[in-house]
Amino acid sequence: MTTAPPTASPVGRPQPGSPWRLSARTVVLLVAGTSALLLAALVAALPVPYVVFSPGPVRDTLGQAEDGESLIVIDGTETFPTEGRLDLTTIRVAGGPLGRVTVLDAVQAYVDSSRSLRPVETVYPPEETREEAREASTAQMTAAQQSAAVSAIKALGEEVPSRLVVRGFAGNPAAEAALAEQDVVTELDGQPLDSSSGLVEQLQDYAPGDVVDVTVERDGQTVTEPVELAESDEGAVILGVLISPDYELPFEVSYDVGGIGGPSAGLMFSLGIYDKLTPGPLTGGEHVAGTGTIDDEGLVGPIDGIQQKMVGARDVGAAWFLAPADNCGDVVGAVPADLQVTAVASLDEALQALAAIGADEGTQDLPTCEDVLAAR
Repeated sequence: MTTAPPTASPVGRPQPGSPWRLSARTVVLLVAGTSALLLAALVAALPVPYVVFSPGPVRDTLGQAEDGESLIVIDGTETFPTEGRLDLTTIRVAGGPLGRVTVLDAVQAYVDSSRSLRPVETVYPPEETREEAREASTAQMTAAQQSAAVSAIKALGEEVPSRLVVRGFAGNPAAEAALAEQDVVTELDGQPLDSSSGLVEQLQDYAPGDVVDVTVERDGQTVTEPVELAESDEGAVILGVLISPDYELPFEVSYDVGGIGGPSAGLMFSLGIYDKLTPGPLTGGEHVAGTGTIDDEGLVGPIDGIQQKMVGARDVGAAWFLAPADNCGDVVGAVPADLQVTAVASLDEALQALAAIGADEGTQDLPTCEDVLAAR
């Protein structure tokens, strides 16, 4: 016995040849899902007022730049072959005047331990433009290179003559009226000046409102101008000029750093120069990285993004990392595995650390950041 086929299809399935129709509920769900995805994409693309730090390029100051030329070139004096690596470390910066950080970028940086998220106002001045940020970074790099060479040469026991050049004015209209940019300041009330710190020290013998004779070299002539001293916001007596030293190096030092800017390579530049000017490798062939600003007297200062720089050093195989002592609060608890960190506050301390690392002797006595913080 046979039965006739059913005249209706199963529930929900169209008959052959019939058009497919979505149910009203399915349409609502599809529209809602698509809208949610579009909204999420739009929100993820919204800019946020943050800056993201991530590990940047690492460069060996004893090696070659990207174009194959030596990163540090010294002409006019004897240099010596060396080995090992002395890496400067950098960070990549996104956000602020250098680009846009989106909600998605911020979330990714928040969950990625190798990156850091900062409010933009803690990194850049208000309304700073891209061009201004780049100019400031280039100027900082130029100053760091000069201070690195000066501090390395002084560490070798050589003198480096300098001139105190007026670069600008701040806080004293009387100084701006009497002096000019590019003036070379030589004396204060007849007392010779040879450093910015010497000028500050001499000013302590005066009070705001006192008039002093400032002797300068201007357009090939020696000129003496009376200037009334002013008072800073902190109550200190000031001349009201922005002065930076112009050093006369005994030989030429040049750098090939590509697009790297900022002041934080100063310490590693100085160590690279010192290593090239002295027989034998400072590192004993070891791979050492580091960071830190340096001034003309060899003092090491703090920098931004040290956690990202330690990650960058670890990623290229550095065994040791030289960290500014003033950055120790950011170092403790953030040191990558397989990287040993020692804290330094001066070029002399960095040289002592490299001597221990190169000899593989006494490294257990090198100060850690935990030691530095415990001593404060």
